[in-house]
Amino acid sequence: MSKFLLLGSPKTEYYKNLLMKADIGLHEQIISHIRKNVPVGSVILDFGAGEGAMSQRLVDSGYKVIAIDMDIEHFKLTDVEFFQVNFNKTEEIKQMLDKYNSYFDAIIGIEVIEHVENPWEYIRMVKSMVKDNGYIFISTPNITNWLSRFKFLFTGRFMGFDTDSLSYGHISPISEFELRLILETAGFKNIKIYKGGASPTIWVTKNFMYNISHLFSLFFYPFMKGIKSGNCIFSIAKK
Repeated sequence: MSKFLLLGSPKTEYYKNLLMKADIGLHEQIISHIRKNVPVGSVILDFGAGEGAMSQRLVDSGYKVIAIDMDIEHFKLTDVEFFQVNFNKTEEIKQMLDKYNSYFDAIIGIEVIEHVENPWEYIRMVKSMVKDNGYIFISTPNITNWLSRFKFLFTGRFMGFDTDSLSYGHISPISEFELRLILETAGFKNIKIYKGGASPTIWVTKNFMYNISHLFSLFFYPFMKGIKSGNCIFSIAKK
């Protein structure tokens, strides 16, 4: 897919026939940073594993993986340890924290934090399960990319967080500023936040009004600050 021009909807991506429930290219970006920071053989928690695409990619890269998700029916791997946990149920979370206190060398939460009721508590929970000097990798939709800012200007809603988004569980929009603040307040260090996923300059869809607003909003792009491109942001932080 061209980073400059996209016609229609982005294609669904798979890894070994496992659906990647994330934006285009995001898995590849995150795994490259994991390889740079986390030694092969380390134990990694795939927190929100979906069908298991990232879990399988980690196994193929030489890591030991434990996966958890709210939905056990969709997880397709048989050689990766899996636990079903509802991230918004206190008792289930407590059981997991008791079992895995300071257990993991790294924890990955790809497109999870926007689904939980309390993002601050989610980060504290993740911190309690990672070892000292371990890493966490967290991604979430980029609500401050240039198109989302333009949409918010006229609708009061961010991209990916309108009424339709409730059907797939997007309830907690988080900006780059807030994500960094949460991580800093939780006591993480060496925090880095990057743009992630695909964000074409020109995106032509079947929606005429969307196309017009997309082109018009380009005029404001040079004046915007922060991470203004990329459909997602992802952070790397060290405990």
